[in-house]
Amino acid sequence: EENFNKDSSDKDYESHLKSLGLTKEDVKSVKYWQTASGEQRYSIVTYQDKQEESNLEKIKQNLIDDIKEYSIDYKTIPRKSYDDPNLLVIDIADLHIGKLASESETGEVYNIEVATKRALEAVDSILQKSSGFKVDKILFPIGNDILHTDTATRTTTSVTPQDTDGMWHDNFVIARKLYVKIIEQLMQVADVHVIHCPSNHDYMSGFMLAEAVYCWFNKSKNVTFDVTNSHRKYFRYGNNLIGLSHG
Repeated sequence: EENFNKDSSDKDYESHLKSLGLTKEDVKSVKYWQTASGEQRYSIVTYQDKQEESNLEKIKQNLIDDIKEYSIDYKTIPRKSYDDPNLLVIDIADLHIGKLASESETGEVYNIEVATKRALEAVDSILQKSSGFKVDKILFPIGNDILHTDTATRTTTSVTPQDTDGMWHDNFVIARKLYVKIIEQLMQVADVHVIHCPSNHDYMSGFMLAEAVYCWFNKSKNVTFDVTNSHRKYFRYGNNLIGLSHG
């Protein structure tokens, strides 16, 4: 392996750049080597890759700024006690924010807009249907493939390629804002216990998302969390044991 600067006059190198639609000015650094058969290979880092690093820092800073600007020091909501209370379970499983399906292939359209709209409408509908019950606790599982992909190359955690809508970092922020909006809505009804269910499409990013949501509500006395990466989770309500896992 040998360092190769971007001003090299090597004709094969220039030809390779041209085949990629690049110029020397696009190249930050390059290394080359030869295979056993004598074929020349290149490893090229462009300034676009540097921009990607910059984007990651920008996303991180935006997340920090959002949390700082938002009043996360929630006032404690007093609760009434019931003689015959009920637990409400709202589980938005397999939402797959970032999934893309076309009507010509599947019979209906699915994208980010459809996913978030369905989630919010479902929560509204369930709260309306359960309004006649004395609910003193809400169990809200998160995770369960909330995000469709787990890599910058649009694959699941196990590197299965996916048809996608939107960029991975935008979808992460959309999912975070969706969860915050739903939890804020649920906590007006009863105290909320949030359980993270690790899943196969977003095993890493789903865990990070759960941690971000936990940080958002960590000062609230009306919201509790179980966001460990254990695949099987349990919740006890009265004499009932509820088990959760991503199927």
